Amino acid sequence: MTSRGGRIGAALVAVILFVSGFPAAAAAADGSISGAVTDANGSALSGICVYAFSNFSFPGFEGDPKAITAADGTYTVSSLTPGAYRVVFHDCSDRGYIDEAYPDATYWWEGTAVTVTSAHLTPGIDAALDPGGSIAGSVTESGGVAIPHATVIATGPAASGSVSAATASDGTYEIRGLRTGSYTIEFRDDSGGGHQHVYYDNVAKEADATPVSVTAPNTTTSIDGTLAQGGSISGTVTDSADAPVSGIRACTLVGDSGQECGTSDADGGYTIDSLPSGTFSVGWQDPTGRYLSPPRATDITVATRADTAGVDVVVALGGSITGTVTDETGVLLAGISVCAYLPDFSTYRCATTNALGGYSVLPLETGVYTVSFSDPEQGYRSEYFDDATDLASITDVPVQQGVDKPGINAALLANASISGTVTNASGDPISGAYVFAYDDSGNSAGFAAADSVGSYRIRGLKAGTYALEFQDPRGVRASEWWNDKADQTSADPVVVVLGADVSGIDASLDEAGRISGTITGASGSVAKQVRAAPPHWPFESYAVTQTCFATLPEAPVMVPEIRPASSSDASIPDTSAP
Repeated sequence: MTSRGGRIGAALVAVILFVSGFPAAAAAADGSISGAVTDANGSALSGICVYAFSNFSFPGFEGDPKAITAADGTYTVSSLTPGAYRVVFHDCSDRGYIDEAYPDATYWWEGTAVTVTSAHLTPGIDAALDPGGSIAGSVTESGGVAIPHATVIATGPAASGSVSAATASDGTYEIRGLRTGSYTIEFRDDSGGGHQHVYYDNVAKEADATPVSVTAPNTTTSIDGTLAQGGSISGTVTDSADAPVSGIRACTLVGDSGQECGTSDADGGYTIDSLPSGTFSVGWQDPTGRYLSPPRATDITVATRADTAGVDVVVALGGSITGTVTDETGVLLAGISVCAYLPDFSTYRCATTNALGGYSVLPLETGVYTVSFSDPEQGYRSEYFDDATDLASITDVPVQQGVDKPGINAALLANASISGTVTNASGDPISGAYVFAYDDSGNSAGFAAADSVGSYRIRGLKAGTYALEFQDPRGVRASEWWNDKADQTSADPVVVVLGADVSGIDASLDEAGRISGTITGASGSVAKQVRAAPPHWPFESYAVTQTCFATLPEAPVMVPEIRPASSSDASIPDTSAP
């Protein structure tokens, strides 16, 4: 069966949005989306998984779909909070259809957002899926014996992620639903057979792999892998009392294929297999955090079809720091980040408070630690232990290896916040609109981006007076300051106090004006670059082609001074300087 780590889902583009927080929308009745899925000939497709998700995150195909198409190809995704959604169609029945995003987009981020409104059905969100290509072959040992349950992974084209399939009992496999393109094929034995991993055509490194071409809807056959038996490293994990320790992860790096690992059992024994011949190092880690990681073992020689035994290790229990975090009234706070570190940062460990406000930072070496408390949502003021706001006034926390240091508690003061909505002149939300807060000195004090319903909330503000600026990052609508003011000087001030949210700081952005034209030098050649920006615009617009184009608010435009070649020639001198 083909397993997709990607295409739409696995090769996600990591987009960093410097967002202070996306508040939940006001309570409203859920909406829904419906449609039908067919093949390229218009025949209904059943068993197609339909995913609907917000603009900024795709959960991948590992989670449950929102709906699965019925026998007639129809579906309905219900219980959607009003907002903007991307819709992705995935052939979870493994018949070889290519995934796509609505409407007919290759990747989810290329799809068009579907607006869901309260208590309303948005129909007609349809898809026609094309048949994909396939790669087929077999995986065997060097003597021709089939290897069942091996994993074959196809990666590519760019941004499409990876797709995998498992071999059957006779060692054969087929990876379906592939787009036309070139793929890198990796063969892995993850079933415990101890075979080395290889790339097609039987090479150890990905850089040396032979690309495999696929033309949908055809099948590329005879893409076979031959896996040689590997060597292994084994040993025992014990504590300082020579008692076996289970659950310790032992890993070694193996070329381009990443790392190979083994986990200690109830007797403390572990084995790392599927290793090629060579020299390796092994590191150990406790996933539970009870034990400190010992130094790596190095210069371990491995031969194929042989086990290098006796790579043993003794692990020591670490110390810990525990406590409870509340607000100033004693309410328990979940989700607070608590970090402990040594002055030279050689040890830096963090934990997150649970639903009861409790935390445990571990494992820690013996030493004197600085402990910090911070709220990722910025709803509460950060501080150090004990109730210190700067490093000069902190209270150190001594820790002994193997011993817990309890009672390192904190009561955090609530920060202030400002919230509202950003819409266009028609009242429609502007998803992703930027909202900046500036203090009395004109310094940036906070930032937020509007969510799918236009709501924003700037958190982490100190008590004081702020000026707010609203911007459309696409430049389609003009920026403004609150309350419908043209600049920071004339903006209405917003006064906040600690522990309170100032709501209703809304903005309606008008459509921006535009400037276009062609600029030439004295000889008639095209100017290399031009900039244009209104007085308060923080991001200058650039044009570097023959036709200069910028989307700007309707405000006086400042163009950097460019002197003419002579008093009688008003053209612009040729220059590549800004």
